[in-house]
Amino acid sequence: MSAPHHGASGPNESAATRITPPAKKLSKISKKLAIKKERLVPMNDLPLDAPPVDCPPVYECYVTMKPLKKHRLTITKRYFGRVTRGLMRLMPEKSAKATNEAIGSEYTIDLTGVAISCDDSKRRLIFKFKKESRDIGPVNKIEYDTFKEMIQKHRNYRQSAYRS
Repeated sequence: MSAPHHGASGPNESAATRITPPAKKLSKISKKLAIKKERLVPMNDLPLDAPPVDCPPVYECYVTMKPLKKHRLTITKRYFGRVTRGLMRLMPEKSAKATNEAIGSEYTIDLTGVAISCDDSKRRLIFKFKKESRDIGPVNKIEYDTFKEMIQKHRNYRQSAYRS
């Protein structure tokens, strides 16, 4: 009698123990995937029925830019960023004090032509261009909220200017 009872409880226990570990593994994986999905929030566009937006003030800060894909060797470069009338201009740090003379690479980004996602946990914005994505964030992470807010305001201004 003990054999059938033992046999009956044995498969149930082993089935329960077999199901539990994969469930834990899946939950760990799903948690990581859920965190990644929750982390990126797309920046909102200006609503179609919104009134024209006044031009926000010029915003300047030092930013870092690096490719979004993590390779073994990623080069993070520092730039002096200036956001004016819906355009973000990134100039090399050394030439930031010079008026318009750029030594090295300089970028001008139209904030309306780029999909922007916010990663608040890492305090960075992800700019998705046609061929690549770039991780851009302020050097001083305390300025992240102001940086994000000014990018949003200038983006809305540029969208408003295109519509009118």
